[in-house]
Parts: sequence; C-alpha cells; structure tokens
Amino acid sequence: MILVSEMIIKRRIVAVFLAVSSLLTSINAQAYTLEIPRQISRAIADRLDVNFKNARQSSAPEKASTVWDALSYTSIDAGFAGESNLYQATLGVDQRWNNLDVGVAVSYARLEQSGFFTSEKSNLPGFTPYIDYIVNPYLHVTAMGGYIRKEGVGKDSFNVNTAFTDISLNSEIPIISGLSLSPRAGYRFAYSDFDAPNFGNATTYTNTLYAQGRLAYTIKNVSIYFDSLYERVVIDNNLPNPADGGDLVFITAGIDYSVNQVVSVGVAYRHEIVEDNVDYHQGLAHMSMRF
Repeated sequence: MILVSEMIIKRRIVAVFLAVSSLLTSINAQAYTLEIPRQISRAIADRLDVNFKNARQSSAPEKASTVWDALSYTSIDAGFAGESNLYQATLGVDQRWNNLDVGVAVSYARLEQSGFFTSEKSNLPGFTPYIDYIVNPYLHVTAMGGYIRKEGVGKDSFNVNTAFTDISLNSEIPIISGLSLSPRAGYRFAYSDFDAPNFGNATTYTNTLYAQGRLAYTIKNVSIYFDSLYERVVIDNNLPNPADGGDLVFITAGIDYSVNQVVSVGVAYRHEIVEDNVDYHQGLAHMSMRF
C-alpha cells in the first residue's frame, strides 16, 4: 500500500514537472515567434517613416537610395520562467521611385536564454524584403515578409524556422509647428516550426494585431518623441500547455538627430508595462544614410 502511494506521488511530481517545463518552453519559444519578428518589423517601419517624411518635402528628388542599420539590446526577465538577453542588428538598403519604396533587410540576432529548465545560446540570421507605397501626403502603406533561421548546437538543442509577414497603415499628422502625431495600425503573422531532437516537431502560429501612436516634437535637427504600442497576440500551437498570448503594452522614449541632409542617427528606450510577471527593457540605436 505504501509502495503504491509512493508511486502515485512520484507520478504526480513527474506530471507537474513536465507540465511546468512544457509551459516554460512555450514562453521561451515566444522569443523566436514574437520578439525577433517584432523587432525586425519595427526597424523597417521606422526607417520607412523617415523615407515618408523625406519624400513629402518639396525639394525631395524623384529617386533616392538609402542604407540604414538598427541595433537593439533586449532584456526579458520572467522570474521562475527564466531570463532572455537578445542582441539584434538589422541592415537594410532601399530604393525609392516617386511614391514607391522597395528594399531588403538582413538581420542577425544573438539570443541567450537561462533558467531552471533551459539554458541555451542561439544565433539567428534573417532575411526580409519590404515595400512601401505613399498613398497621399498623410498616409503610406508598408508590407514585408521575412524568414528567420535558428540552428541548434548541442544534443539538447533544437532548430527553429520562422516565416513572418507584416502589413501596416502609417500616417503623420501635423498638430502645430514642430509637433506631430504619427499613428500606425497593422497585422503581423508568424509561422514557426520547432524541431527538437528529444521531443519531436511542433508548429506555432502567432497572430498579432497592433496599434501605435507617436508624439514627436522637432527643433531644428533634433526630434524628441514618445510613443505607446498596443498588441493583441493570439497564439495557436501544438506545444503541451501552450501560452496563448494576450494583451501587451509598450512605451518608448527616443531622440533622433539629423547630422545633415544625408545622415541621421537616433537612440531610444522601450519598456513593457502590462505583464506583472515579466520585466522587459530594450535599448535601441539606428543610423541611416541617403545617397
């Protein structure tokens, strides 16, 4: 009788362990399915906002080429679920013909995850073509589609292939001299295939509806801005005990500086304010050059 009770207790412990570890695996998986595509999309969208401003100027040429880069560091501390540090760089080049802008971006991410159930360092290269069309002086439409690859290193590691698309409506509305409001609304979809040698395959579908508003004040060559980003995330996957997404809110403060008519640089800080069990901090920097 005692042996049977001990066996039942052990089975319950094992079941709880597997359930918790599966849940944490799902949470950590969001770094591949949600965070990295978000950062690539943001970097490209911010770049195209600058192109939009430049194209609206009366002195803007009919054609323009741009080379740009965006760097970011993100720290995500989910307590017992573990900690993730993400270092990401995105380099892009695009060409504008009147109202049409076409470009391509390559990205590299270094993801370091640690926790009670997981500890891994991953390299994730990516490739994302994009296109932008200026509808009128107040609206432009952006679309992109990207691919990200994570190849596992070590016997307990796993491979991840992620494909994503993003489409958004973007605007800039002048309020008074120097002050403007830039709203953005869009939809992002990511498909991820996980191949774990010890657990088999799993797929994840991540749907994100988002709305963003940015208030910027420009004095000569300096622009100071604050923005808020709301995301509604719906995750559909076949991982055990999967995380199902939810509502996310981010706030950002940044400053951009136009060195001259060709070169511009900027830095920003972003923080998530909704999830009580997640401590999210992100630092960003960018530079662009027209020729």
